[in-house]
Amino acid sequence: MMSDDTSKGDLEYRELIIRELVCAKEDVMKDLVARSKRYLNLLEDGSIYLTNETRDFSQGDRILLYLIGKWFACQAGLSERDDAAYAEISDQLSMPMGTVKGTTHRLINDCLLQKTDKGAFRVVYGRIDDIINEIEGKVKK
Repeated sequence: MMSDDTSKGDLEYRELIIRELVCAKEDVMKDLVARSKRYLNLLEDGSIYLTNETRDFSQGDRILLYLIGKWFACQAGLSERDDAAYAEISDQLSMPMGTVKGTTHRLINDCLLQKTDKGAFRVVYGRIDDIINEIEGKVKK
């Protein structure tokens, strides 16, 4: 709600910001899906399948992609949860529990994951594009 003292200049800035910076969620989601499908797929039951291309990726990148997949599954209504606990990550990615614990803590320190109040982990939504960019850069090398 704008106050009566809002100047014409403020309205022009508002219109400029909306015109130049606001984008449709659908466009952002299309881009993320298109770039992510090379690395992960969702099964109808909401489970995450990392593609063969990821088999030589670092543990951190595999955990990040798994949790991005969890986020997509939740967004698609295939899963109620967008997070995963140590045991799920360890089991689904066939990683030793110690590796999962150490790697998730590093990813939290790097502001890529956050710990939920249920003791599970989720990807920081605002970093998904950055994560995919970084993985794409590694793949091109």
